[in-house]
Amino acid sequence: AVTTTRTNDRAIHNSKAMFLCIKSSIKGYITDTIFTQFGNLPSHEDGVALFKRIITFTLVSSLQLSMLSFNNILTFNPHDYNYSIPIINSK
Repeated sequence: AVTTTRTNDRAIHNSKAMFLCIKSSIKGYITDTIFTQFGNLPSHEDGVALFKRIITFTLVSSLQLSMLSFNNILTFNPHDYNYSIPIINSK
């Protein structure tokens, strides 16, 4: 309750520290997705809310990548690579 009402200075400090720690560890394209698109961040530096948001993005991305990988496996034709195991393993 304290973190949602933001009335306890220690809870606010902890939440802000978590936010800054998570933010500094995020690299790559997800940085732009989370930190520059309107509506993705909470209105204050809330570490717990940021963590929940990242988990949501990760689940969505993982599902999309899994579906893409599965489709690639289904459409893969080893004949295109003359059945060469080393080449097939690199694809």
